Amino acid sequence: MTVELPDGDLRVERSAEVREGFYTTYRQLFERHVTDVAVEALSWRLAATAPVPNLELNFGGQPTVEGDARKGTRPVWFPETGVAPCPVLSRYALSAGLSFRGPAVIEERESTTVVGPGARVTVDEHLTLIIDLEEPR
Repeated sequence: MTVELPDGDLRVERSAEVREGFYTTYRQLFERHVTDVAVEALSWRLAATAPVPNLELNFGGQPTVEGDARKGTRPVWFPETGVAPCPVLSRYALSAGLSFRGPAVIEERESTTVVGPGARVTVDEHLTLIIDLEEPR
């Protein structure tokens, strides 16, 4: 049986209020008036709400010049091409709306994304990488 507790601190001095809340709920559910019975809490449930924060992610700022994201090249092996030089890009310098074709290696502190040859990368307005793979022929 779920019993609403009174607002505020739960102290020994307020045990009569808690007991009366039990009696009232019991009366509403079972249409019987009880008093002088032991009241025992077997489990506690808490529901809480808070305002949702407005989060804005910042991946280290936007590039000031086209090509800022390029860090260099690295030899990478792909089944389609074998070992070939591959551009290495900084994830934090990719701006919203940017679109390019692989191959590419996109580095960030937490992970590395390897984009295969022919795949298209688009950076959306939330700076999420959307990768469309080339259709098989």
